Amino acid sequence: MREGSDNRKSQAGVRIEEGCVRMHEYAAWPGAEAALAVLADGLASRDDVTLLAVGPGRYWVLLDAAATLEIEAAGVAHTDLSHAHTSFRLTGPASRLVLRKGLPIDLHPSVFPAGRVATSAIEGIVVTVINRGTGFELLCRRSFARSLAHWLSDAAAEFAGASA
Repeated sequence: MREGSDNRKSQAGVRIEEGCVRMHEYAAWPGAEAALAVLADGLASRDDVTLLAVGPGRYWVLLDAAATLEIEAAGVAHTDLSHAHTSFRLTGPASRLVLRKGLPIDLHPSVFPAGRVATSAIEGIVVTVINRGTGFELLCRRSFARSLAHWLSDAAAEFAGASA
């Protein structure tokens, strides 16, 4: 669970947790892609971080609450995005069904398996979706968090009577 994950809404078939996310972006300047690849290889082996390839020469690094990150690489720009994004975790048997109501991505496990990441939109809100294996994590800009929380709550209401 990420730092600050204490806002929880639970319907019987799905649990929604909103929280802060410790997130950093690393991007390679032209000609420094090799340095970024070395950095990414080192981060991929750590259990306390999640490495997301979000574009050519760009990675987002999500940190667990206790993780530290002090990495410098020539030609690689680093930006702390922690205060710009909010995280929503959906778990439970209906989590996939809730997302299917507004997310135009095929979330079937054969198409979107654990570890897969995609960026799309729900009700015009840009979200990055991560299949965590035990559920889904959605990342959105903090300024859209309240709208996304409202949409998720409405979409989950149908599953209030479902058994977990």
